[in-house]
Amino acid sequence: KRAEKLLEESAACAPEDVDRLLLVARVKLDLGELAEAREWMVKVRKLAGRDVDVRMLDAQIAWHAKDYAKASEGFLSIAKEANVAPEIRSQALAALGVVEMTCENPDLARIAFLGAIRLDRRNAAAWYHLGFLYRDSFGYHEAALEQFEIFVRLEEEASPRVQKIQ
Repeated sequence: KRAEKLLEESAACAPEDVDRLLLVARVKLDLGELAEAREWMVKVRKLAGRDVDVRMLDAQIAWHAKDYAKASEGFLSIAKEANVAPEIRSQALAALGVVEMTCENPDLARIAFLGAIRLDRRNAAAWYHLGFLYRDSFGYHEAALEQFEIFVRLEEEASPRVQKIQ
């Protein structure tokens, strides 16, 4: 809440600074204030247009707001852009896979996660979610275990997520 207040004050001082506005929208998302996050994103989009960070956050907000069509469209548009760094495209595909899992489309989720891994073999999130997909949707327990083991090796510190998987 304190960060929210400070960032809003900062954004008022520089209303044309895309990074500040984007930070406010991200904090709003983190606080679960989806309507306000969307309002801030309208301001950001007017200034930044097709910036990758803007589109990524916009798609994340759409996913949290359960606007899965908009989230899918946003993540997929980033993943398809050849001039975007492979690591960012990989993140977008991993996020698309999560959307597809949420919409109970396991085959599309699997394609997205494998595409994410092909672009960036160090994308721990893709390995992590692929493990859950294999375990929960396909019943491939050995394959799920393999994905989880790769995820654990990729994480640099033993976060709570890593500890749970271990």
